[in-house]
Amino acid sequence: MADFSLEGNRSLLFYRVGDTAEIHVAGAEGMECSVVLEENDVTLREESFRCPAVVRISLEHSGVVRCTATLADGQKKSLALYVNPEERIGTGRQRRLGENYQRYGNVVNEYYVARFRKLAAERQRRLQAIVTREEAEAYVRDVRGKIRACFDLDAEQRTPLNAQVTGTKEFSLYRLENVFFESAPGYYVTGNFFLPKEIHGKIPGALIVCGHSANGKHYSNYALIAATLAANGVGALIVDPVSQGERFQYSDSSATENVGGHNELGKKLLLAGEWFGEWRAFDAVRSLDYLLSRPEIDASKVYATGCSGGGTLTAWLTAVDDRLAGAIPSCYVSSWKSHVENELPVDAEQTPPALAGMGLDIADFLIAAAPRPLLVLEAINDFFDVRGSHQALEDVRRIYRLLGAEANADYFEGMGSHGYNCDQREHCLRKITEWSGLQYLVPQEKVTLPTLDERMVAPNGNVRNLPRAISAEERAKKRRDAVIAQRTPWEKNALCAAIRQNLGIPAETTVPSSRSLRHEYIEETETIMNRFLLEDDAMILGLLRYYTPLPETCFRLPSAKSALLFIPHWNSPMEFPQIISSQEKQYDAYYSFDPFGVGALTPSSCDHYGFQYGTVYGFDYHFSSLGLMLGESYLGLRVKAILKAIAFLHANGIQEITLCGAGRSSVATAFAALLAGSDIQGTILVNPLDAYENIPLQRTQWGQAELPYGILKITDLPELYQLIRPAILTSDSPRVQRILP
Repeated sequence: MADFSLEGNRSLLFYRVGDTAEIHVAGAEGMECSVVLEENDVTLREESFRCPAVVRISLEHSGVVRCTATLADGQKKSLALYVNPEERIGTGRQRRLGENYQRYGNVVNEYYVARFRKLAAERQRRLQAIVTREEAEAYVRDVRGKIRACFDLDAEQRTPLNAQVTGTKEFSLYRLENVFFESAPGYYVTGNFFLPKEIHGKIPGALIVCGHSANGKHYSNYALIAATLAANGVGALIVDPVSQGERFQYSDSSATENVGGHNELGKKLLLAGEWFGEWRAFDAVRSLDYLLSRPEIDASKVYATGCSGGGTLTAWLTAVDDRLAGAIPSCYVSSWKSHVENELPVDAEQTPPALAGMGLDIADFLIAAAPRPLLVLEAINDFFDVRGSHQALEDVRRIYRLLGAEANADYFEGMGSHGYNCDQREHCLRKITEWSGLQYLVPQEKVTLPTLDERMVAPNGNVRNLPRAISAEERAKKRRDAVIAQRTPWEKNALCAAIRQNLGIPAETTVPSSRSLRHEYIEETETIMNRFLLEDDAMILGLLRYYTPLPETCFRLPSAKSALLFIPHWNSPMEFPQIISSQEKQYDAYYSFDPFGVGALTPSSCDHYGFQYGTVYGFDYHFSSLGLMLGESYLGLRVKAILKAIAFLHANGIQEITLCGAGRSSVATAFAALLAGSDIQGTILVNPLDAYENIPLQRTQWGQAELPYGILKITDLPELYQLIRPAILTSDSPRVQRILP
């Protein structure tokens, strides 16, 4: 029998509509051969010739073109060409496979669980080693210094408050003043100031910082504390957080504000090396400035309380401001390890940069104020794990005990779920009046709140209607613009070194180890995905796939002169066919790589708000926030993984590598391309982000993971693109990009 084969002019037989395919009939020299060409099971033409020969066909429709060649002796061979192959995969079996494609969906979560468990254990060993008053005092100084360096509030200019009272009203048990002031020029804070009905001399003061209630200070559980304190002789100021109450930033709809607005603003601040929690803490400090500016208030008796996000701000404020005489955080104090173990994403204000990596925990914010009086409130069914609360209080009381002030560290755990519930409010009210030297005579159930209209501060209930008002986004853009204006040009090697430092990329890239896994099969294109899991001592780096036509399976990578290495936006098997079929250049080998957090390693945890990229509390936000708290870059881990994959291919005989990144992976791909230097021969970016500087003032669909902390102090993407000179592709396939423009 004669040697006889059919070969297409593309390695994986993937084509686009409009291409001309060439089918080479090789071997069986001189023998008669008949060929039948079918398009989607409809015969196009038949022809006969003598071998060898080339059959050409113009591809005009999506689907499968099949060439069947039969020799005179009866031998028959068939070859399938896939035109717009992603459409075939999108409607076939691989689509169902794609719905559960996260083969290693726990890798990212368990990496961070291990990191935070180790840090928590090391911190406990340090605490257990503290046995004297002098050691306790040194620990307090250490954590206080680290926290205040993180917030760096001394760098913020305290401009005039320009406070105004927009209305007053007398009630039977208290007096209400509606006030606003400028935390920064044109950046307004709205508040309700509840005062005792009669004031004789100086009175104690309290700052109530709100949790994540869309209506801010108007939420009855928070306002009731302020009103009841006033009825019992305490001047109580309750203020709106940004994107809540009368400080909506994006719209008049709460659906686009509150935690959504916080996280949206927070991820853009990161680009300039700023942190949203610092902004929130500065607002709280300026609120305290206003409270202490009032002549009625006794500066030696000023307290703070808040629940949830307000509990966070209470903890932050007591650590950074010595003017408080006591603090009562509610439904927040737990441990970062508990958050990570429980797959709990938190608000942008609750992720202080690098402090977890320094060995600090939430309890250290309370320890930083030791031995100041403290009451921690919690609910038994809180999503902030009460087991973490118990550990935090044990840590606090250990230090307070050594300082001779254990009685100052109090705790109450009430029934119910997350929120400033009635029994927690009762403990707060009794404790503040006790600290103030007052009697708690008017219980909260005797207090009636003003109407919403009576509590409104700004025209039409929004600070945007005040003169000279500047939105948080506009203020953030000015800060970004200032950072950009101070940036100086870099020589390429120095730029690469600065980027490596920012992203936490080692100067040298070692070859990773690998596991040779069983292959997968894309039936719709008769393609084998040979799989290799790459890892180093620290982590699983990603899943490398080597694509071959059926039946070519490989458990070791063959050498090749040229290769395309594709990094997906979402799902390699779904996206890869379109990328391959769109390329004019043909390569000897085709690979895709799913790095840490992408593709097969896309986290299957932290999906409370639906499994979507870039959601307010989604996996992209959660894990990049954990990286921020550790002082490392989540994006940097991906860049490192891509560099390791390049090193692995070179070590296995691949000579020339073209790197291709799509959608969200275009950012990591661009950084990897720059740092890889001569280790790659070209770069292709599909639907990339054009520039960090151009991130809009309204919503952006780009996730926080692609926005590295402080990158605008160093560079922007156009500078990278100028150096790597990528080919830019635009894709309109929803299966490839789904959400990105």
